[in-house]
Amino acid sequence: MRIASRNQRVATPLDGSSPRPESHAERNPKAKQVVADLVKHHVITLKSVVDAQAAKDQAGAYTAMRAAAGHMQMIADPLAVAIAEQFPDRFTASAK
Repeated sequence: MRIASRNQRVATPLDGSSPRPESHAERNPKAKQVVADLVKHHVITLKSVVDAQAAKDQAGAYTAMRAAAGHMQMIADPLAVAIAEQFPDRFTASAK
């Protein structure tokens, strides 16, 4: 795949047209911006993984993949807090 094409595929979800942050916002309006920002950063990091793999830079790919994996917890934590705050009657312990 050409680099310009890969860049366009990454840019499209980051321009606000991605359905994923919006689907989270439908469930929890407080989470919209938090999730959108974290997903954007995660997508950029995943692009770094793909670019490093394409350049046959396995050390760079591994480093970027570890960073991308770390973002998953960064997405999950604020999302869990927002959900617990939205439905306090469903959660007995504090999520913070």
